[in-house]
Amino acid sequence: MSFDWLEYLSLARRLGASDDEASQRSAISRAYYALYITARRRLELNGVRITGDQHRAVWDAYRSRSNPGQNPDECGRIAMRANSLKWRRVRADYEDDYPGISSEVQDQLQQATRLLEQLGRIPQERIPTQQEVESARLHR
Repeated sequence: MSFDWLEYLSLARRLGASDDEASQRSAISRAYYALYITARRRLELNGVRITGDQHRAVWDAYRSRSNPGQNPDECGRIAMRANSLKWRRVRADYEDDYPGISSEVQDQLQQATRLLEQLGRIPQERIPTQQEVESARLHR
């Protein structure tokens, strides 16, 4: 049986309830990964091959359905918001100092939950395909 990546969000909630910084940093990281891997798996179901910088490739793929200069569609909006979660994850995983982490961990959990709900409401046929991703690369 394959792993349910949404379990990372459950773990993140438990970790985020702790007062120690290590748990809070881990909560920020796990919340992001619950979203990132769920988003990646949805792309893979549509035949999208993720190569290179995988995090960037996933969010670029979600932006691929939006035309430059226009308001992004729901996939594009998720990708834009996911970038702030990714930035916090990198900060939590690699920076020695993280002032204000206690307040940011709760926001990270709320945003990850909201984005996962939004992603779950998008029908699979509205998730980008390999052809759309390649076409967007050619036009950017």
